[in-house]
Amino acid sequence: MNRDANRPLKRVILLVQATLLIIQFIVGMWINLFAPMNVPPPHGYFMMGYMMYYFSLIPALAPHMAIGVAIGLLFLAMLVVALLSRDVIGAVLSTIGGVMTLVAGVAGMAFVAGGLSNNALSMIMSVGFASDLAVVVLMLYLSA
Repeated sequence: MNRDANRPLKRVILLVQATLLIIQFIVGMWINLFAPMNVPPPHGYFMMGYMMYYFSLIPALAPHMAIGVAIGLLFLAMLVVALLSRDVIGAVLSTIGGVMTLVAGVAGMAFVAGGLSNNALSMIMSVGFASDLAVVVLMLYLSA
């Protein structure tokens, strides 16, 4: 990455993302280990009622989703800062991270909608997380 005026801002965004990714991992593992799995999906609910049903069963699910949204928004912020700095590598990596966050989020919503039992969707969430972590580490390395 270029040594530019936005370098300190980029590092702050990346450090916040790294911290959120660690918290996301811990909350996700807690859900995986202690939340009820193979829950039959409720019938007759609209989407918000459906999510509220699962939030009542798994209280850690709402913060897990909120942290994921925050990580995605930080990738978007990083993309804007990279574009303003004319940092092509940072823009490409931010885009990859944002897309992988979106993939993990969509897989997570499908996982919940399917009754918390689809292992393939769980694997997609894991790959999205690992990709995000790799992108953040690489961007931190390049910004040093």
